[in-house]
Amino acid sequence: RFGRKRPSVLLHSLITLTNLGVVMYPSVHTICISRIINVLCSGFLIITTQSIIGDLFSGNNQKDNNNGHGKDQMGAVLGRQAALISSGFLFGSLLGGRLTEYGERIAYSVAAIFSALAALNAAFRMTDTLD
Repeated sequence: RFGRKRPSVLLHSLITLTNLGVVMYPSVHTICISRIINVLCSGFLIITTQSIIGDLFSGNNQKDNNNGHGKDQMGAVLGRQAALISSGFLFGSLLGGRLTEYGERIAYSVAAIFSALAALNAAFRMTDTLD
């Protein structure tokens, strides 16, 4: 059994690799395959983050079982997460549209940088909730 950190780092890394694939080989087929993989990874990433939130707020966190977070706060945190995901879709699309005016490679390069930073953040700053 392993925790939530490994899947999070793996999913962010896969998103980074698919974005870099479009940067290196910008074709319609590469973009379509990249988008399919990105959508699947993003869906699994949302499930992983909700599992982390569930671990932290339901008392299942074995590292720090008395972390001061109650079940009553979990709904508020999940609501904030949904709002941030929606904002990310909105502003990511706006930024991606602007960057695409300069070419698809620029837009996918910026997306690769953001996803690489997220992978590094998960790898080095995230603590596992199920150790």
